[in-house]
Amino acid sequence: MTMMKTFQFTVLLTLLFLLNSCSADELTVGAGDFNITGQFSLTVSVSPSDGGDVTPRSGSYEPGEEVSVRAVPGDGREFIGWSGFTDTEENPITIVMSEDVSLTARFSQTDIE
Repeated sequence: MTMMKTFQFTVLLTLLFLLNSCSADELTVGAGDFNITGQFSLTVSVSPSDGGDVTPRSGSYEPGEEVSVRAVPGDGREFIGWSGFTDTEENPITIVMSEDVSLTARFSQTDIE
């Protein structure tokens, strides 16, 4: 074998090995917002942390999937709005998943008389 053919053969074997040892679930590509698995993540937090609850808290969703997110105030609290991906007082909100989404449900203490 000539040196060039040996090099080409080595590169081909290396590529075949790499392709065979990876699955789509393991492959990560660092290309900005590109998502190789085709799913987007939803992460929802609460502020303050004892202000209430949200459903769902997190999850992975298909592109175009609609997700309804609801904030439920705790005792002595009221829901005052969302921040992060969207700033609104609407509750619940519906998000059409087209990117990774991070939301915060904001609560305040109600006046105690």
